[in-house]
Amino acid sequence: MATGKKLNLIENLAYRLLKLTDIDNITLRNAVRHFATTVPAAAKLLDAGAGLKPYEQYFQHCDYESCDFADCDQFYSNIDDGRRHNIAGRHTYICTLDQIPVPDNTYDLILCTEVLEHVPSPAAVLREFYRIMKPSGQLFITVPQGYGIHGEPYNFFYFTRFGLDLVLKEAGFEVIAIRERGGYFYYLYDRLANAIPRIVVGYKKWMSLMMLMLAPVHIFLAYFFGPVLLLLEPLDREKRFTMGYVSIARKG
Repeated sequence: MATGKKLNLIENLAYRLLKLTDIDNITLRNAVRHFATTVPAAAKLLDAGAGLKPYEQYFQHCDYESCDFADCDQFYSNIDDGRRHNIAGRHTYICTLDQIPVPDNTYDLILCTEVLEHVPSPAAVLREFYRIMKPSGQLFITVPQGYGIHGEPYNFFYFTRFGLDLVLKEAGFEVIAIRERGGYFYYLYDRLANAIPRIVVGYKKWMSLMMLMLAPVHIFLAYFFGPVLLLLEPLDREKRFTMGYVSIARKG
């Protein structure tokens, strides 16, 4: 029993280390935090596909509501190493994102982060966002380009900047900005920093022990070799390889 507790402690410490080196999560959080500073007080905001609601804390000054779909508990247990979450009870609405049970012109803003790749019809979801958004309302949306399969079987699409621009405009939105979340070297660092979890993920029984044994390799990749990659990031001007995109669009 004592050995089991020690291994669980090791595993928890390893996951904390991974969070510190998760540049994908860091760039997402920074983008949302910056967006939140531009949101007026008391604005009515919907966090669409909010899951664990990791960004709710940044919108305390807003009239914040959230929604997710009926199978979200199972979905998040699939992408969070089998951990069980009571997601459904946390949200204002449980619904699919193409049928949100609110009247037209309800929200000043919609936040939708890393969700569009998980819906069967991104076009239908964006049309629904357009319907429920007030005139001149803003949509803040992020989508991945370089990412592994996750949340299966609900993982249908990945996006280029041109694909994201296309589906937004076809839904009626005016695209204000689309920018990359890092270029090739950010992308490469993210893949290297996640190498150890990819190795051990299939070995549930021995995961904690393997994390301990491989931790020095992870530390080297993340803390010694990683910064070299990040320093090279300004050299990538085209950013054809990226973790994903952040976009702001407006309802006309």
